Amino acid sequence: MLLAIALGIVLTAGPRVPAPPGTAFEDLHPAEFVSPAKRVVIYPFEGEVHMHSDRPMPPALQEMFDTDFSQSTYFSALAMSHDGGWGFSTTVNSRAAARKIAMLECLNVNTRCRLIAEILPVGFVPLAPGEITLTPEVAEHWMTFVDLPGIKAFAVSGDGAYAYLWNMPSQDEADQMALADCEAFRMTDLTRVPDLPCILLPQP
Repeated sequence: MLLAIALGIVLTAGPRVPAPPGTAFEDLHPAEFVSPAKRVVIYPFEGEVHMHSDRPMPPALQEMFDTDFSQSTYFSALAMSHDGGWGFSTTVNSRAAARKIAMLECLNVNTRCRLIAEILPVGFVPLAPGEITLTPEVAEHWMTFVDLPGIKAFAVSGDGAYAYLWNMPSQDEADQMALADCEAFRMTDLTRVPDLPCILLPQP
């Protein structure tokens, strides 16, 4: 059983894209982690910062951006309110989850927020239905998992939690234990966050 954590990774400057309007986090982006997962998409491990706003950041936020947020890897998102409050999420398994959590963190203490930056994989393209993305760390474990022996299962959540097992007595037991272990590490301290349950990855 393993839990994803943030890793430093080389970042490059990404293109500036139009900013989404300020909105409630529930409407910001559709969920990407939908069961059943049909295909695991592995991106290059290099991430890039995409800015969505030219508005200057308050000094405290700029410092956090320079020393913390921009040193994270994908998928990460940063939201800011009109009066300078902010919320962010780093190193989760999907773009949708990163955006929703960042907006939630911002909206917990502000009335209106908008996405101002995110970290995406180099070469990122929107997912097709049934496709699943992973952080670089989780992707490394997935590539190890592919070659593990016996009956096995790998479960992930959009918020970054994951677990995997191998050499299990049955597929059902492997699936259930991987899901249970993954669920134990899901983010549960944000009461307004949409449910991000663990799902099983397709067998390699």
